[in-house]
Formats: sequence, structure tokens, C-alpha cells
Amino acid sequence: MIPDLPHFAPLALAAALAGLMRGFSGFGSALLFVPLASLYVEPSKAVVLLFVIDGLMALPLLPRALRRCNWGEVVPLSVGAAVTVPIGAFFLVSVDPTALRWALSGLALGAVAVLASGWRYHSHPGPVLSAVVGSTSGFLGGLASFYGPPIVIFWLGGQSSSATVRANIIVYLAAMALVAGISFALYGIFEPATVKQALFLMPAYGVAMWLGARLFVRASEDFFRRLAYLVIAGAVISSSPAFDRGE
Repeated sequence: MIPDLPHFAPLALAAALAGLMRGFSGFGSALLFVPLASLYVEPSKAVVLLFVIDGLMALPLLPRALRRCNWGEVVPLSVGAAVTVPIGAFFLVSVDPTALRWALSGLALGAVAVLASGWRYHSHPGPVLSAVVGSTSGFLGGLASFYGPPIVIFWLGGQSSSATVRANIIVYLAAMALVAGISFALYGIFEPATVKQALFLMPAYGVAMWLGARLFVRASEDFFRRLAYLVIAGAVISSSPAFDRGE
């Protein structure tokens, strides 16, 4: 039986698409879920929904990632990000929802464009640059859970394998979840109804994430990434305020 919750079906579909992305690449769930979910709930609630869903469902990915990640790369970015996550969360609860949706659409499309272009940072990163990238990721994460794009662009340009980069991202996002959880609690944006809705959406996200993880070891990575970028771009464009129907 479908739970008697507002907009359950479209939110479940958004959760499934986001889970598929998360399981395969280790990131990208927010680029899909937050713009789509913001069609039906306020952006701040969309961010909290994903925070609860992903925070719980991504836990099985963490043990292996902890063994495979490069701590020398994860720690500097995490320190820089921890400072700016609360700042992003402040803007999340302060900015007008419609203006925020425009900003989220622009940020998501820009991130997809850069990721799809194949541009990467190829020089050896120093501590200052690592802190800047981490700070940028942290701010975007606190604002919209868009932690992934800055660090993906940064890490994929290095010498680490795709498996190591994926592990880095999973561990980094887990660390940021702790910081974001504290920030969201301090700003009072955890609501019982939102947490309840997140729990009902977890099965759709979890099954799709499991499928995405299976595809990671079986599917063509290049093909799946290209398809994923197209799906994200389509979702962001279709969910932007420009396509809202008039009152």
C-alpha cells in the first residue's frame, strides 16, 4: 500500500533515480533529487529528505570505502568543508524558496556541464588549494547537498584509480553528513513529518542504490556516466521554476 503522504509517488521516483546514481558513482544523488523534489516540497525539506535517506542507506558502502580511500586526500578537503557547511545551511533556511530553486538549477546545470566536458584539475594539489576546494564543496553541500562536483573535478584529475576516487567520495560524504546533521539541527529544519517521509522513501532509494552498485562492476563506466549526465540535465531543466505552471 502506498503511504498516505503528500506527493509520495513523484518523490519516490526521484529517490530511485538518485539512488541509482549514488550506488554507481558514489555521488550525484543530490544533483538529481534536490531539484526534482523541490517541485513538491520546499528546497530545505528536499535537502533534509535526502540527508536522512542517504545518510542511512549509504552506510553499507562505508566499510569498504574506509579501507580503500586515500586519507591524505580526504582529510584536507574535509577540514576545509567542515567550516563552510554551516554557512551553506544558513543560506538554505534564509533564501526565498523560488530564488533558491533558480540558484539550484543553475548550479546543477553548471556542475553537469563541467563534469561532462571532461575538464579536470591535473596539477599536484597543495594544502591551500585543497582547503579552497573543500570549502567550496562544503558551502554547496550545506546549501543543497551539492558536495560532489567540486571534489569529483578535483580528484578525477589525479593519479588515483576510479575505485579509489569513489572510495574517497563516499568517506568524504559520510564525514560531511555528520557536520550537516549538526548544522541542520541547530537551524531547526528537522521536522518529524519530513523524517517520516524520508523513511518511507528509503526502500526506493536503497533498491536503486544496490542496482547502481552492481552496475559499477558490470557496466561500461563511460556509457553510464554519459547517460547519467543526460538524465541529470533533463531532470534539472524540467524542474526549474521556468516550467512552473501559473497560479
